[in-house]
Formats: sequence, structure tokens, C-alpha cells
Amino acid sequence: MKVLLITNQVKTITIITNYINLNIKDITILIANDIKSAKLILSEHNVNVIICESTIFNIKYQKTFAFIPIILIHSFNNANFTHNFKYVSLDNLSVLSSYLQDFMTLSTNIKDTKELIFKHLIQIGFNIKHNGTKYIAESIILLKYYCKVNYIKDIYSIIARKHNTTSNNIKSNILKSINYMYCETDFSIIQKYFSLIDDIKPTPKQIILTVLKKI
Repeated sequence: MKVLLITNQVKTITIITNYINLNIKDITILIANDIKSAKLILSEHNVNVIICESTIFNIKYQKTFAFIPIILIHSFNNANFTHNFKYVSLDNLSVLSSYLQDFMTLSTNIKDTKELIFKHLIQIGFNIKHNGTKYIAESIILLKYYCKVNYIKDIYSIIARKHNTTSNNIKSNILKSINYMYCETDFSIIQKYFSLIDDIKPTPKQIILTVLKKI
């Protein structure tokens, strides 16, 4: 598992890295001294957890770091518990082990679920090499493990931020992957999987919610 530590404090780096190395196995620690460098690291590495100084963090960054659990480092002087995040204090890191173990379990569960999602998508004729198919899988993971959204465009927006692109691009790629599936798959397979009556192409929302229900 990869952990990204965002801090500009040498003391914090020393305390956190020493604690993790001494108490938790199989964790790689990446370090960024600000949000800009953190974004660069995230574009190059598959980070599972972010640990960030609360003095650096802003609630708007939660959208930037979509899909990644966040642990905030606080002190008694700067603690702010108004948002639903995990918190640790440098004065008492005992809870950090529990948090990271939970996130390691979550990471494993997500990996297994993603494999299952792709099996379902392949079964109904999707090409897993297509970006749109990958975005469909991410949409299902988002709904299952991270948050509930009211509109499909909200899913597109979250995934777009993760990939540094636009919602329209996410939507376009998903529609292309659906068109490919619909053209290449015998309709009886599609009809059975989605419980369709007429020969119609399933919508992105229908596909995402149906696969989510079946996994």
C-alpha cells in the first residue's frame, strides 16, 4: 500500500515515517511538501491513503483527491473537527495503525470488487481496454465504497477531477464503450442481464446501477 504524506514540517516527516516503518508492514511512504507536488505524485503513483497536515489541507481538496481516504494531522491548537475526516495527533499516533489497517483492508476489497466488475462487463460484451469501460468500473466503485450521488453527471464530475479532464469527456467515452458493447453483443445476453423487454440500448445509469446491484 502507498501512503502520501503531505507536510512542510521536517518534524512531522520524521515522526510519521518512523512510526509507520516501526509498526506497520508493507507500506511505501511518498512525501509532498505542498498540494501542487502532491498532485504530481498522484498523477504518477497509485496512492491508497493521504496523510496531510491540517494547516495545509482545505476542504476543496477533497474533490481533488477523489477516491482516496484522507487522514488529517492536528495539534491541540489547530484541531478542526467540523468535517468528516480521520484525525491523528503527533502526540498520540496509536490510532494511526488502526486507520491504516482499515484502509489496507479497504484497498484489498476494492481491488477484488474491481476484478468482479470487469468480469461482469466482459460478460455483457464490454472491451476493458476502452477508457469508457474503465470509467464505468470507477463509477461503480465510487457508489459502492465512497459516496452516493443524485445524478449521473455528478459521477462524471468526480471521475473527471481524478483524471484531470472534463465531465463531457468522461460521458463521451462511456457512451462509446456502450455503443461498442451494444453492437458486438447478441441482444439476448443484454436483454437477460438488464431485464429488458424491447431491443433498446441500456443507458449509462442503467448499466452502472445494474452491475452495482449484481456484484
